[in-house]
Amino acid sequence: MTTEEKKDNKKGLIIILILLLIGTNGIWGFVTLKQQHHLEESTTKVTEQTVKIDSLNKEFELKIQQLDSMKTTILNLGGDTTRIGEEIRQLRTDLAKASRDARKYKALYSDLQRDFDIKLNKYVKRIDELQAFLNQADSLNKEKDKTINQKDIAISTLNNEKVVLQEKVTLASVLRADKFSIEALDAKGKARPGDDVKAKKVDKLKIGFVLEENKVADVKDREVIMRLIEPDGAALYETSTGGGEFTFDNKQLYYTLKTNVLYDKTAKKLTFEYKKGSAYKVGTYTVQIYCEDALIGETTFKVR
Repeated sequence: MTTEEKKDNKKGLIIILILLLIGTNGIWGFVTLKQQHHLEESTTKVTEQTVKIDSLNKEFELKIQQLDSMKTTILNLGGDTTRIGEEIRQLRTDLAKASRDARKYKALYSDLQRDFDIKLNKYVKRIDELQAFLNQADSLNKEKDKTINQKDIAISTLNNEKVVLQEKVTLASVLRADKFSIEALDAKGKARPGDDVKAKKVDKLKIGFVLEENKVADVKDREVIMRLIEPDGAALYETSTGGGEFTFDNKQLYYTLKTNVLYDKTAKKLTFEYKKGSAYKVGTYTVQIYCEDALIGETTFKVR
């Protein structure tokens, strides 16, 4: 073989080696590219699954928050929240387990979704029942308040009627002084009718009247007061002869005489005798009779 032929063979071998190298690199590049594409697909799937898991986690967290809110609502409505609290904790446990096991996540999500919907519907119904119960209780309370108000009004009306009745009884039980008789006695004891007497002949006045019968008045000892009022409006009184002061209608008045009598619901004849000790003024005199803070009788007579 000539030198030239050897060079050509060597050159051909180099070319073959080059071609083999190029081919090998091409195959390796193809394989590498395919693996890279597969890796990218896997990465994309993992990323998508991760995003999906994160999304589902957020969704379930929102739903668990809904149950928490319902738990608070039921608690405020007075319901028992023990069961819903246990179910919330179980949901959290199941959700954590699903997050750890991505292969079963979809099926578990479906189960959780169904379980959640069942529980949600159950507690919505429970809340509706509690709300209906509270509405009924509120209605009953309003009816009860209305009844109580009506009873209060009735009691108030009854009390007012009792007060009015008591006032009527009290008024009816007041004694009345009537059938007055006035006599003027001279120094010798001779009596003259007091409807028109002479001042110089009056030594003593004899004032009689009747406490009328009263069946509703209490049987008890009563103080009867007599005021003899002169024509100028001044009441005759002397402490030495039994006069004094008493309170009537928040005012201090002078009285001429007073006495005590046991009143037993029957008519009583009473008489006051008054000796002035000085000459009587000419004019019209007034006699007033009081008993238990009431003016129970009055009459007049003239002295000339």
